[in-house]
Amino acid sequence: MSALSSLLGQTDIYLLDQIMKGRYAPSELILDAGAGAGRNLHWFVQQGFRVFGADRYPAAVEALRRNYPGIPDDNFLVAPVENLPFPDGFFHHVICSAVLHFADNEAHFKQMFGELARVLRPGGSLFLRVATDVGLAHKMIPLGHGRFAMPDGTDRFLLTRPTLEALMRTHKLRYLEPFKTVLVDELRSMTALVLGS
Repeated sequence: MSALSSLLGQTDIYLLDQIMKGRYAPSELILDAGAGAGRNLHWFVQQGFRVFGADRYPAAVEALRRNYPGIPDDNFLVAPVENLPFPDGFFHHVICSAVLHFADNEAHFKQMFGELARVLRPGGSLFLRVATDVGLAHKMIPLGHGRFAMPDGTDRFLLTRPTLEALMRTHKLRYLEPFKTVLVDELRSMTALVLGS
C-alpha cells in the first residue's frame, strides 16, 4: 500500500477536495451518516478527529468497529439516516455520501435530509453525494414520488434543483461550494454538495 493510500484510504474524491481546502479541524465532531464500513472516515481517524458513524445495517456497524478499533464502539451506531440518535446541533460536520438516493419517496428523502440538518451545528458543513437528474433528465423515466428509472438500469430517488432549493430554505442552509455534478457515461448523474448552516 502506498503512503498516499495509507493516509487517504478509499475516501470520496469530492470529500478529499474539502479536506485539501482545510474545511475540517481536529477538534471538531464528524458524523458519517449511512457510513457503511467507513471508507470516508479513514483520513479523519488517521488525523485524530472525534468521529461517529451511523448505518441502518448491523453488519455495516460491525465493520466500522472492526475497521476502527481505536474508536469507542458507542461512536458507531445502528441507526437509519431518517432517525439519528444524536442531539440537535451536535456535529460540526456531517457527511452523507451516496445514501440519500436510496430514499423510498420524496417524504422519506425530506425526512433523511431534515435529520442531517437537525444534527448539524450552526456554522457547520453538510457534505452530500447524491444522484440527480441534472444532465440526464431527458433519459430518466419517472416512476412516481421522486423515483426514476435510470439509464444504468437502476431506479433511485433523484435530487432536483427545485427540491434542493426548497430544502435549503426550510433548513436555513446555504452553498459553501458551487453545485457540482458529474455525468457518468450518460448512465447516471451524481452531485457533490457542500452546504452550511
